[in-house]
Amino acid sequence: MTTPHFVPPDTYPVLFADEYGYQAGNILWRGRFDASEESMPSGAYLRVIGGLASGFSAYVNGEFLGSWLGSMANKTGELEVSFKDVKLNTGDDNILFVIQDTMGKEQRDAAPDPRGILNATLIAADGSPTNFTSWKVAGNAGGNHLLEPVRGTYNEGGLHAERLGWHLPGFDDNDWESGAPADGFTGADARFYRTVVPLNIPEGYDASLAFQLSTEKKAKLRAQLYVNGYQFAKTLPYISNETTFPGKSKKF
Repeated sequence: MTTPHFVPPDTYPVLFADEYGYQAGNILWRGRFDASEESMPSGAYLRVIGGLASGFSAYVNGEFLGSWLGSMANKTGELEVSFKDVKLNTGDDNILFVIQDTMGKEQRDAAPDPRGILNATLIAADGSPTNFTSWKVAGNAGGNHLLEPVRGTYNEGGLHAERLGWHLPGFDDNDWESGAPADGFTGADARFYRTVVPLNIPEGYDASLAFQLSTEKKAKLRAQLYVNGYQFAKTLPYISNETTFPGKSKKF
């Protein structure tokens, strides 16, 4: 696939989420490549555009390789990863997985900027650039043909939990383990938590409520909060110090 886009990619095929019907939220990319004893790739170079404060992480065959943590100065992030400590398959496909947290679309002259991968270069053992054999992409369930038309595009993305409705009221979480976000975890991983927030507000009162999401300063994480299926908050402590959602409101 080629594109007449005024921001053409550095490498092909075109890996712009818009071209495949995904407009917002987390985008998941899977690139396949071959490896043999005679030709063992040494790494990959990625340049990804997701808007200011966006970020992405890269894995090969399930092993975490690195992340672009985001910046308020750059809408694109660059990452060169090494396969040195990864076991590559010589008789089967190898998968480079990229999870991209976009920050939605900008306005005015930057509105047409794409969201996706501008450069995906596989690096051969001798350091020369080479190509992936194929790519696939996934985003919110249904893409532009929304499965949930009431909440809309901005309330779901390509995360496994979002696609299966774990954030929606009525989802059966009886088999889930008990835990709390404050417990934390280590490593390049993801956790999903559900709880019930009891509200005992007298009828007729217009109460001002907010959530406070507190983390260690500059914590290298991204967290999203859903309330009855609506994305209510998003915190990026590595970039921003905002903790109360909505701002200037009383916390629970």
